[in-house]
Amino acid sequence: MCSSLRTRHVRAWFIFAFALSLVGLTGCTNKQVSVSGQVLLGDKPLQQGAVSYHPDTSKGNVSKNMAVGTIDSDGQYTLSSNGKSGAPAGWYKVTVNATVPSNPKDPYSRPVSLIDKKYTAAETTPLQVEVKDNAPAGAYDLKVSK
Repeated sequence: MCSSLRTRHVRAWFIFAFALSLVGLTGCTNKQVSVSGQVLLGDKPLQQGAVSYHPDTSKGNVSKNMAVGTIDSDGQYTLSSNGKSGAPAGWYKVTVNATVPSNPKDPYSRPVSLIDKKYTAAETTPLQVEVKDNAPAGAYDLKVSK
């Protein structure tokens, strides 16, 4: 009886240790990479809006989390994902959203897009980016049109 109980404990400990090692391995693959860039509307910085990076499963990115950032008055953005700065490495479809109220005196009036609507949905955006360590300067800069 004692031998059987000991075998169960050893087996349970082995399963626990194996599961713990898998958790450790998956944690390594979710390393966040710093992502900052500038959004240009034509040749000028887009002065407001938001940028979203949607994992591109067709290019092997199986991450479950989008990375998002707010565009400042200089067109600059910095991403965060899952409560952390940056985004997991991999390919993304990038969307940009920038709107203003149709009536400047009424902030609740129907919003009007400042950019072409093709950039606002992952299904239609032509913007694609690979997030990777040591990306060159400007790798995450985006250009949109009206």
